[in-house]
Amino acid sequence: MKKILLFVAIAIFGFSNISAQDSSQTNNSGEGFNFGLHLGIPVGDFEDVSSFTLGLDVSYLFNVSEGFDVGIATGYINFFGKDFEGFKVDDLGIIPIAASTRVALGEEWFLGIDLGYGIFTNEDSDGGGFYYYPKIGLKLGVVDVFGYYQGMTKDSVNVASVGVGASFNIN
Repeated sequence: MKKILLFVAIAIFGFSNISAQDSSQTNNSGEGFNFGLHLGIPVGDFEDVSSFTLGLDVSYLFNVSEGFDVGIATGYINFFGKDFEGFKVDDLGIIPIAASTRVALGEEWFLGIDLGYGIFTNEDSDGGGFYYYPKIGLKLGVVDVFGYYQGMTKDSVNVASVGVGASFNIN
């Protein structure tokens, strides 16, 4: 699993560097539609029953002042179940609905966070809970590469992951 994450991280950074060379965009705004993927390792209460996470990110950001964007975000996150004490654990799906912010840290680096509500998609799941998704990243033209910690809390249970991702900005 660690080899897969390392390979994906290297591939994302390599692709991002190629894309950045062709881009003339010089500001660090994330304004517009952003579509991305992220890959992570479960932590917290789910690390024993899930092998990895894969997610799709979709957001729209408005630039409200230089270096500060706000907007809305959604997507889909899948925690892939694994065998735990002789039982196969089902996958866990979450659809987040969140407010999103992004602050530029110079010309390339940024901090972002999505806060909102995550909805469980499994048949036997009950509703959802508080959703949070802080990230730190590097803007390389129309591609953002980032590291993240993502989680959802419900009734003192924390479903979380840590990993890497990339998103594409369409102005």
